Amino acid sequence: MWQAFFKADFDLYFFSRQKLTEHIISQLLEPIRHHRDQKGDDRCWFDDFTLYWHLPESVKRPVKLSQSQMKDYCAYFHQCRGGNETPSAQRQNNNDYLQLMSMSQLRQEAIKLRKAIRKHRDMGMMQRMLLHDKELYASLPDGIEADFRLPPRELFLPNCALICGMQNSNNVDLSKWPDGQVSPLVNWRP
Repeated sequence: MWQAFFKADFDLYFFSRQKLTEHIISQLLEPIRHHRDQKGDDRCWFDDFTLYWHLPESVKRPVKLSQSQMKDYCAYFHQCRGGNETPSAQRQNNNDYLQLMSMSQLRQEAIKLRKAIRKHRDMGMMQRMLLHDKELYASLPDGIEADFRLPPRELFLPNCALICGMQNSNNVDLSKWPDGQVSPLVNWRP
């Protein structure tokens, strides 16, 4: 277990205070907040992938999903990761607490946030549920609730199909963005 920590988070010991604070904000807090702040039809299983790109470990391998796999992911996401609760009043994101931390505390904060992302990732695409998203967001210091409401299934799934490109292809190559540029998804480890 110690070796896994050493390999995955050793980079944190080479950052200056400013660089470590910037890393926590740009590579950990902001990606988790982005994941949390997606609403309605913008919420998608693909947001999970964009979150995992911010971890230091990666495997360079293109990910290609069949039309059937993508439909299954969309249907599963709608069934298991949507909610009906209206979030309470929103608070502001605040990173000021980082300025009060020592270097050791900053490293521990980065490790805590990475651990939360890894736990979410390692759950497995078709095992993740709303509870796991809530656990991930609980690692944030701001206490802002996510809006898990999704459109009705009959609206969500066709939009998901359109966005994923299933209308045009039997196999969807998620290593390319629609404009043909390489996406960071090639670094994602399923």
